[in-house]
Amino acid sequence: MTTIGAIDAGSNAIRIVIAELAATGSGEPRRIEAERVAVRLGHNTFTSGALTTATIDAAVAAFVRFRARFDEHGVKLYRAVATSALRTATNRDVLLHRLHHEAKIDLEVIDGEEEARLVRSAVVQAMGTQVTPRVILDLGGGSLEVNLRVDATWRGKSL
Repeated sequence: MTTIGAIDAGSNAIRIVIAELAATGSGEPRRIEAERVAVRLGHNTFTSGALTTATIDAAVAAFVRFRARFDEHGVKLYRAVATSALRTATNRDVLLHRLHHEAKIDLEVIDGEEEARLVRSAVVQAMGTQVTPRVILDLGGGSLEVNLRVDATWRGKSL
């Protein structure tokens, strides 16, 4: 078994999922833990342009707890991404630096197109063999991801 982790640092909440992959690599990952912490990274970011010290402290505390969960489950492979709020925050480097040093987690600030691609991938995966949608919309706390399928090609955009 391989244990993997994912963290999504969104505008309203930070989410973690830890899952096990079968040794053969076949089948669905089995979720073993999930948590949501309402840190609200976008709260002051969208009005003042910057994260407050209190918000940074709350995010670091959540990530330190997430690191402990990763360590407990033996997670070596993870992806941690941040979306709209940290794309906007003028002082995001303060948070990224603290996360790297205090939580030992590297947080990747992804662009809107990557965010749209991840949303599309999750929706298509969740639907399985059902009909493939023509449009996928994801309204978050700070952006709207739009995915359009034209014939066999997807086009993703973040607004």
